[in-house]
Amino acid sequence: MTVVIPTLVAGPTLTACLRALGRQTAREFEVVVVDNSGAGLARAAVEEGFPARVIENRENAGFGRAVNQAAAESPAPFLAVLNDDAAARPGWIEALLKAAENDPETGMWASKVLLAGEDRLDSAGMLICADGSSKQRGHGEPAGEYCRLEEVLLPSGSAAMYRRRMLEEIGLFDEEFFLYCEDTDLGLRARRAGWRCMYVPGAVVEHAYSRSAGRASPL
Repeated sequence: MTVVIPTLVAGPTLTACLRALGRQTAREFEVVVVDNSGAGLARAAVEEGFPARVIENRENAGFGRAVNQAAAESPAPFLAVLNDDAAARPGWIEALLKAAENDPETGMWASKVLLAGEDRLDSAGMLICADGSSKQRGHGEPAGEYCRLEEVLLPSGSAAMYRRRMLEEIGLFDEEFFLYCEDTDLGLRARRAGWRCMYVPGAVVEHAYSRSAGRASPL
């Protein structure tokens, strides 16, 4: 597996994200940090956190393009995407890979994403609202909810895993979105192509929700 972490400001949140990956029970994975700062800010966080390969961009290329850059250089059968302000609990990777065993029709896996420092959910997969916008399933509900492995519409890109064979079939993230909704677009394209998404409650991540851009910001 390859874990891709796009970052813009790097700093302590990225260091914490990387240190959490260093505590994973599964060990067969690589980490690629895509630095969109244009100033090489990620290298210091990587040195303090966990060994990772760094791709440096001269300017902010956006979330989707950053993930696509890492995907193009990785032959791994599974590609995980993780926000730089998300800390994965030790069993995150192991739970995702276990869910993928003997399940060839599933191409996407959604994590149980908790609001950092709270006993509430950020996301248990994604939904589509009546107006066409995307919405986090279970957002704000007690963390003890949504404890069953089940099919959901699509995963949140804050902490998701994708099958490479699926990505080769339907394409990678649409880079025109730049930031936000690229995960929704990819998930819907995958569903239309016949791929399933499973929600994995044992794959737990704590997310500092909208810390980078701000909640419901114009961006």
